[in-house]
Parts: sequence; structure tokens; C-alpha cells
Amino acid sequence: MGLTYKGGTDHHHSLSENLSNLKDDSLFQRSGNHFWSAKNGSARVTTIISNDPISTAQNFFDKIGLGGQFMINSSTGKLDNNLVYMKDGTIIYLRLTSKSGSPAVSIDVKGSRDNCGLRTHKIHFIK
Repeated sequence: MGLTYKGGTDHHHSLSENLSNLKDDSLFQRSGNHFWSAKNGSARVTTIISNDPISTAQNFFDKIGLGGQFMINSSTGKLDNNLVYMKDGTIIYLRLTSKSGSPAVSIDVKGSRDNCGLRTHKIHFIK
């Protein structure tokens, strides 16, 4: 049995491969700029408003985490379908309920070899 990648892809994707899946989606843009290039002080949190926050968060995670390798959740010790390791070292995590109560996707680029200009960031999805 070989490795399994998110979305059933046949190879391990990097963050840069997946950003193109989001660049033309108006929902994931902010003031005409894509959220990942928005610089607003030291803020590392973006809020995306949606009629269905859970579905939108899942859709975002499916696109940005496509081809990621599923990881073991350190809290549970089990394989987590909402936690992926990208080829470049980026870790992407979908939380259906964050501390604030909304679904959120965390993009951790601290270990990334190619962060595509992103910084470690959280995206919250709200109504």
C-alpha cells in the first residue's frame, strides 16, 4: 500500500501548485488582492464571509491542501484527514470549530522551502 494524497492525486503537491486553484475565485480575494498577499500590519488572520462557512472552509481546504500528505494529529495520535503536509514543507490544517467558534484553515509556512510570499496565517470563515 502506497502513500495517499488529499484528493486522490497521484503525486505530492506543493503550495505553489495549489495557489493557482484559488487565484481566480472571487470568494478568496480581499480588496482586489488575494488574501495571501494582503499586508495589514502584523495581523495574521483573515476573515472570509460566507452563507455556509463550514462548506466554504472545506472547499478552501480541499483546494489549497490538494495533493498534501495526511498527517498524524499529535493530540489524538491518529491519521487526520484535516491535516496535510505539502511537498514544500507547508502544513495546512482545517478546524471545523476554532476557539472563536467559526471554522478556520491554518497555513503554517515556518518549515516551507517555498512559501510563495505567504506568512503563517489563519483564515476564519463566518456568516
